Amino acid sequence: MRGELVSGLSGSSGCPFLLLARYDEGTPYILSVPENFGDLYYLPREVLRVMREVFIMKEDAPSKVCLFLYDDRAFIVESSLPHVARLEIVVRKGGAELSNVLPRAERYFRESVHTVKAEDRTIFQTVLMPYSHSVYRVG
Repeated sequence: MRGELVSGLSGSSGCPFLLLARYDEGTPYILSVPENFGDLYYLPREVLRVMREVFIMKEDAPSKVCLFLYDDRAFIVESSLPHVARLEIVVRKGGAELSNVLPRAERYFRESVHTVKAEDRTIFQTVLMPYSHSVYRVG
């Protein structure tokens, strides 16, 4: 696969937003960053889904929900939305477990994470309260 993964359209003209090319033994990706970085917060969910799948572990969430990855299998999901956000976090490992690292006193509500396990991946479905964050570790 090569070429445009995501394109932007405005009227009758278009612009590549995320490109993929094969070169030697590597796969370079080119992301066209808007002049105003704040515009990245307003990308459609479908565009964010493709970007997150290419660059990081898969997360399916609306814009203004950020995923910060750490090298100890921990990550933070943070919502800048004024309403509850439903999200899915997909780990490319069958039978993975997810644990909340935040102390119970710092959690915003009684957390509910629904887990869907497949042979090659695990999907965690949860919600984030408005303007909140959660810290998880994959085991």
